Amino acid sequence: MNIRLARGRRALQATGISLVVFVLFIPCLILVNYALADPVQVESTINQISGVNGQGTIFIRAFDLREFVRVTTGSSKLAGAFLNSFLYSAGIAAGQMILAFPAAVSLALLRVKGRAFVLSLYLILMLMPFQVTVVPSYLTLHALGLLNHPMGLLLPQWFIPFSAVLLYLFLVRIPHAFIEAGKMDGANWWRLVWHIVVPLTKSGIGSIALIQIIDSWNMIEQPVFFLTDMQLMPLSILIRQSIEVQPGEAFVPSLVFLVPVLIAYSIFYEQIIQGMQAIFKDGRKRDG
Repeated sequence: MNIRLARGRRALQATGISLVVFVLFIPCLILVNYALADPVQVESTINQISGVNGQGTIFIRAFDLREFVRVTTGSSKLAGAFLNSFLYSAGIAAGQMILAFPAAVSLALLRVKGRAFVLSLYLILMLMPFQVTVVPSYLTLHALGLLNHPMGLLLPQWFIPFSAVLLYLFLVRIPHAFIEAGKMDGANWWRLVWHIVVPLTKSGIGSIALIQIIDSWNMIEQPVFFLTDMQLMPLSILIRQSIEVQPGEAFVPSLVFLVPVLIAYSIFYEQIIQGMQAIFKDGRKRDG
């Protein structure tokens, strides 16, 4: 009897999870459906749905791949925006990790005075929304002559403390005995970091870098404030403008925008989950 109840409970849970996943996946199905349909029919369907009576079906049965092929293979604007998004995302993630890793090592492993105060400042800055820092960032970039320049988009993102805080949470779990053993063997700090710290934190570094790439891939506000040249804009801005001008033609760029994120998440899903679990699994500090 207990076995039957357990099986029924598991079946009910699986059914509920499947239903929730399906409901959450409906927007993706609509996106694929509209991206592979005739844009004229897509716009007509949108007008019918958004009309006064709200009549009309959501899904479009007739497919027309010619518009999808034309936009993905013949649009230099789409290709340029896609390349910009890729370069910005990779550049921001690389810059953040280069700056965040030494900061996290210093906060977590070096016994220096005032590190609690510095960590508190990091947490305060991390909690500040972009709207609070946009004016100081704009004035700083204007003084440096970096407005409407790719570096104007990269530089402010390099100093966001999110990556440093997550790396700190990962590094603080390293037992201090490992560091002391390396010092007793005569290793300097460079060798300690390279041969002990880096191998122990590879999963965390990879997970945080992937999260930053995905986050930078989705950014909208930063390009709007710091860039004016359309040739420098990422794909997210191109989609936004397409929605404002011709909603029926915005679904192909949206699908192109979504595919890399899904591919990256499907490939590195386990690494992201393992890295996040390792960071937040145990909040206790290392021994010593």
